[in-house]
Amino acid sequence: LGAPRSFSVDYENDCFLKDGEEFRYISGSIHYSRIPRVYWKDRLLKMYMAGLNAIQMYIPWSFHEPSPNQYIFNGDRDLVHFLQLAQDIGLLVILRPGPYICAEWDMGGLPAWLLKKKNIVLRSSDPDYIAAVDRWMGKLLTMMKPLLYHNGGPIISVENEYGSYFACDYNYMHHLARLFRGHLGDEVVLFTTDGPGLHFLRCGAIKELYATVDFSPASNITDAFAAQRLVEPHGPLVNSELYPGWLDHWGQQHSTVSTAIVIKALSEILALNAQRANYPYAPQPTSYDFDAPLTEAGDLTDKYFAIRDVIKMLGAPRSFSVDYKNDCFLKDGEEFRYISGSIHYSRIPRVYWKDRLLKMYMAGLNAVQTYIPWNFHEPFPNQYIFNGDRDLVHFLQLAQDVGLLVILRPGPYICAEWDMGGLPAWLLKKKNIVLRSSDPDYIAAVDRWMGKLLPMMKPLLYHNGGPIISVQVENEYGSYFACDYNYMRHLSGLFRTHLGDEAVLFTTDGAGLNYLKCGAIQGLYATVDFGPGGNVSAAFAAQRHAEPHGPLVNSEFYAGWLDNWGGHHATVSTAVVAKSLNEIYDYDAPLTEAGDLTDKYFAIRDVIKMYRKIPEGPIPPSTPKYAYGAVKMTKVQTVSSALEKLSFSGPVKSTYPMRFIELNQAFGFVLYRTKLPLNCSSPTPLSSPLNGRFKVLTINITGSSGSQVDLLVENMGRINYGSGINDFKGLVSNVTLGKDVLSGWTMYSLNIDEAVSQGLIQESQTQAPDSSQPAFYRGSFQIPAGIPDLPQDTFVQARFGSTASTWGATGPVRGPQVTLFVPASVLSTAAPNNVTVLELEGSPCSAGPCVVEFTKTPVLSGTVAPDDHRRHRKLFLRGD
Repeated sequence: LGAPRSFSVDYENDCFLKDGEEFRYISGSIHYSRIPRVYWKDRLLKMYMAGLNAIQMYIPWSFHEPSPNQYIFNGDRDLVHFLQLAQDIGLLVILRPGPYICAEWDMGGLPAWLLKKKNIVLRSSDPDYIAAVDRWMGKLLTMMKPLLYHNGGPIISVENEYGSYFACDYNYMHHLARLFRGHLGDEVVLFTTDGPGLHFLRCGAIKELYATVDFSPASNITDAFAAQRLVEPHGPLVNSELYPGWLDHWGQQHSTVSTAIVIKALSEILALNAQRANYPYAPQPTSYDFDAPLTEAGDLTDKYFAIRDVIKMLGAPRSFSVDYKNDCFLKDGEEFRYISGSIHYSRIPRVYWKDRLLKMYMAGLNAVQTYIPWNFHEPFPNQYIFNGDRDLVHFLQLAQDVGLLVILRPGPYICAEWDMGGLPAWLLKKKNIVLRSSDPDYIAAVDRWMGKLLPMMKPLLYHNGGPIISVQVENEYGSYFACDYNYMRHLSGLFRTHLGDEAVLFTTDGAGLNYLKCGAIQGLYATVDFGPGGNVSAAFAAQRHAEPHGPLVNSEFYAGWLDNWGGHHATVSTAVVAKSLNEIYDYDAPLTEAGDLTDKYFAIRDVIKMYRKIPEGPIPPSTPKYAYGAVKMTKVQTVSSALEKLSFSGPVKSTYPMRFIELNQAFGFVLYRTKLPLNCSSPTPLSSPLNGRFKVLTINITGSSGSQVDLLVENMGRINYGSGINDFKGLVSNVTLGKDVLSGWTMYSLNIDEAVSQGLIQESQTQAPDSSQPAFYRGSFQIPAGIPDLPQDTFVQARFGSTASTWGATGPVRGPQVTLFVPASVLSTAAPNNVTVLELEGSPCSAGPCVVEFTKTPVLSGTVAPDDHRRHRKLFLRGD
């Protein structure tokens, strides 16, 4: 549907025209033939991120036709794939197919078999040479024609030969010009490159081809371009090779060219509005380092960053803003609409980030939105983690590399079905703290956190060259009881201080006036969220009450919904999602937890296709899954027998029980121990409040005075939404025995994850006689090494005795989720894979099989226990 693509020389205005508009390319040379295929994308991305908008590349004839009529275009020689990769990244291509290329390549790229005719005159009208050239170019140029820019590809211009050669054969050059035109057509820009002197240009420049020059950074740039002007009085000034270094000769010193000289020359060229190619930008093998901006190993050099800084100063300022007059966003001054999808990097192993982002990009999305869980990056005060699976900057740069913009949602509260809505549990050390308010202690912690996070994000804002187009302040604040306008004003000022006035800041609330009343404030653009199947017009009408002008934005369009333990697996039909989208974590999402493509993915992609061009190319496939089978589990130790190994910090004594956070424990288990103060010959109620979700939890016990009482208490996850997010864990108040308050407690914080990873849970020689105690079970399995494509992703399910065992906070006995996703990145072929299970509810192995099973199919809709009458959030409702 778009206007025809075009690239041409504008002789009247001394420039190139791309799609009818003045255009200047800044390119770098890359020799794909010297780089392993697996590194092509790495090198191209680095060139793109330096600010280049094009690459130039030689095609060595001998690389693809090593013997007559034996053509190789696969593997490391897959030229078409390389060109498509460049286009996918956003780079145009200046093609240099020769037939002679120089390039410090064997025989200048000409195949040695040409020398079978002893007296052949290469690079001339010699009939045998011409016959071989015609056959080779007939093969090559036919492959290149579909990749020309006006045909939808990345190639904007193609080079021919030739002025520094003794033959000075004009008939040869005219023959090449006709040959290229015959295969590529009249629209393509064909050019020559020669040294900046008339003695070079005299033989190299012919009328049918646009003449360009090449020269070193130490040259007199004005004189060099004056030489080009003698043969091309009009048209763009072009340096087709600006050497950032030079080749090495064996036995001599390594050649270098100072960064300062290169930058000075580059600045002068660009000041003349000339085109330029850095030659080479990404060289390769030993003896061909060329002192380039990227080393042979692809490492970034000071020269790389210096060139990047010069290029940065040239481009028109990037901008992203709200256009209130025309009810839209503006990106670089043009009307813009984003279609984004939500991705939780904190729930995905780093090794799969790119897979998921590429799948989103290939669905037609042009942006992603992502939450930043505070407690994921600051688990303890002033202890910040931004590496490994928590490397936020890498994730955002990866999104940009893939071609996605980013809508950032840093909270401080994010909801996201994440523990305590992303707020760190250590905030609760102040027992009466009012979260998400102007409470001074809460504000102080927020200011410190945002003072760390937002300066990291500022360089990644769109107008600073990054992918972030907008930043959300708080999250659905209109649904929170506090309704503290001073708090929201404080956050607005805090974000502005760190991010500047250019950043687009916004809020998100439910699509109702009662939500927007407390969530929307002046200075932050108000958006709404709602699910499929609702009244889209009514939802946006609510936004219009808060924002009479500006773009209509649904910041959360729920493609599915979360599961509640004991409830049915939540799904939303694909048809309803597609219908509502057309009008405007397994979460029944378009991509599953394992990154698999669903029917919903393709349905959404089809809807997006109706409104914007979908990226060309294959969609990354669903990752293969493997059923490793059953793994026998053996009981190794009870919790009580392993107590000293599990409690790294040792026992803590207190008159009354302490909460988790008072013990500096955020997650997991704490064992509380005391003694019975009296005889309980008949069942006596032992009672504790259960953190407000139920009034009291009571069990009946018997025992004699002085008997030890152990209570193993688990953090089963903090409330993430609503007024109850001050969710203290542990024994949150005194425990009573009948009417008596128990005292004299000893508490053990259990660091189970660390103990298991260090191999501290070993089989005990003396097992406790009480087989019902919580205990660890262990098994292992081996994945054979040396088999392609192993390990693969899998799903794990426990089958203990006659029923499935519990997992984590609660188990598949309740449903609906029965299996857990196990990414291949945590599995090994080099060593046994160990599995440790903590079974809380008895000794199941005496009643039947005692195994965990690794399957290739997830079970998300398992058996559901009878309703426990707890109030669950209604689908898509944000009001409880």
